[in-house]
Amino acid sequence: MEFQLDALEEALGTLGAVLQERKTRYSLLIVGGSGRIEVRSYGGLELHIPSRFDQVCFKLYAAVDRGPDDKHFRDLHVLRPSSDELMRAARWTVTHNPSAAFRHELTECPGSMGVVMTDADF
Repeated sequence: MEFQLDALEEALGTLGAVLQERKTRYSLLIVGGSGRIEVRSYGGLELHIPSRFDQVCFKLYAAVDRGPDDKHFRDLHVLRPSSDELMRAARWTVTHNPSAAFRHELTECPGSMGVVMTDADF
């Protein structure tokens, strides 16, 4: 089943409208703690989600860790990160896994998106 962002936006809008009609308000923290949280409001529903940069970091880390056949790799492609975002995210990932094997795989992953990295970039 393909993830449809437009359908999700519509569903969140509908749920938010229902909550607003009932004069109810819900806040939901999806993932966070970095201080880079974005708030999206849908009527009475408020979502606190990681910033785009954090999403790129998380997806890059998972894509490198799990490989090109994993959903995180596909999710990273859907985000369409810029070269700069990938470079910054790569530097973040090596603070969480500095092993030589991870760093080697990290140089390979962005190559599938046309971004060439070497170990010196980290």
